[in-house]
Amino acid sequence: MYVTQQHYIDTYGELELIQLTDQNNIGTIDSVVFERHLATAEDMVNQRLMSQYVIPLTVVNAEIIDIILCILRDKLHVAQNIDEVTRNYADAMKRLNEYVTGHAVIDGAETQTQSKQQTSSQTSKAVFDDDVFAMQ
Repeated sequence: MYVTQQHYIDTYGELELIQLTDQNNIGTIDSVVFERHLATAEDMVNQRLMSQYVIPLTVVNAEIIDIILCILRDKLHVAQNIDEVTRNYADAMKRLNEYVTGHAVIDGAETQTQSKQQTSSQTSKAVFDDDVFAMQ
């Protein structure tokens, strides 16, 4: 997981998170609801990034966290159509596309190209060398 409840609270406030997750009206954050929508948001990001990056990301920058938070907030507002949330979601998807197309990079994250180069160099090493065959 790249994002926590605390990330959401720090960005949008605890009261909003309670209002969006508390389906039983007991005045607390419903962690199950939060985690379900967070998993959906992170899966969306992972699915799009996997064409460029090795998933799961080992390094996550602040913008990726913000993108996930915008998607998560949109998912939590399922019963409400709020223009600001919809605009932020659309903007987050545009920013995510910048990473997918290579116009933006996640510094320190392993790319698919790097992974393929490592795999091909590992598989191209000979398992047996001439000394092994000479022993027979």
